[in-house]
Amino acid sequence: MAKSNFIESLDDKIFNAVLRANSIVQTRMPITAIIESFLQTSFESMTPEQQVQILTDLGPEWYLPIAARMEKRIRKIDQSL
Repeated sequence: MAKSNFIESLDDKIFNAVLRANSIVQTRMPITAIIESFLQTSFESMTPEQQVQILTDLGPEWYLPIAARMEKRIRKIDQSL
């Protein structure tokens, strides 16, 4: 029982720390910059073949519709908190 409470407490502390870090980042960096940074990093971590495939299939502005959907979801989450 104590072990379970410890794990739940640790989980809560980690979650709260992530929320605080997210809040700090958002006050210093607009959400659009965070999303673009995330998408750029994800794209750069792909193999060259995957990058070419994305650019071929979706074009050079492939990230715009994805970023718009991400921003919409994040704002919806923020409003519910």
